[in-house]
Amino acid sequence: MLVFSKLAPILQRALKERGFTKETLPQILTFEPLMEGKNLYF
Repeated sequence: MLVFSKLAPILQRALKERGFTKETLPQILTFEPLMEGKNLYF
């Protein structure tokens, strides 16, 4: 997914600024709890 590969660094930085890391958010690839059900497709 080309769109995701472009968004990943931005999303990762935004999460890190909010205190999320791979350790504290092990299911980072399951966006449902993160996005609160918002649609990720553009």
